Amino acid sequence: MNVSDHGVGAPERPDVRAVGALVAATISLAIALIGWLLVPDVGWILGIAGIPGTTVVAWRLAPRATVGGTRHAIRVAGELALFSILVADALITGLLLAWTVIGALTAGAPTAPTDILIGVVGLALYFSGVFAIGAVFYGLAASVVVVPAALTWVVIVRRIAYPI
Repeated sequence: MNVSDHGVGAPERPDVRAVGALVAATISLAIALIGWLLVPDVGWILGIAGIPGTTVVAWRLAPRATVGGTRHAIRVAGELALFSILVADALITGLLLAWTVIGALTAGAPTAPTDILIGVVGLALYFSGVFAIGAVFYGLAASVVVVPAALTWVVIVRRIAYPI
């Protein structure tokens, strides 16, 4: 390799998607730890529930977080916060749904095909209702923590991706 080769002397840029996901996972773990310290019984749930969804959403949004001005950064942080809350709510609702299904299966197996169809429709309605209620109530409570965390995420990702 010589000096005239492309890329020689240029600073290496980190993989922005990986940085975004790693920063989001780290922030979620910090939220879980702080929540556990403040409310030992259930305080950690908010951070732990946010890890899977937030890291995936952050991985997708990280390239957009590094471009544009302040308004664009705030918009990307808002998207991260909203989608993180919805994904975490879907995970929690899915766990409740799984718990319900396990309870129904241990109570006895359905005997007729119509019982299975009624059960599937009932579970879908149950999931939709619990998800909607959770998105409103869980989302409002979670936004107190998630919105500042998303803004912090944008700042950190920008600093790592394009250091001053």
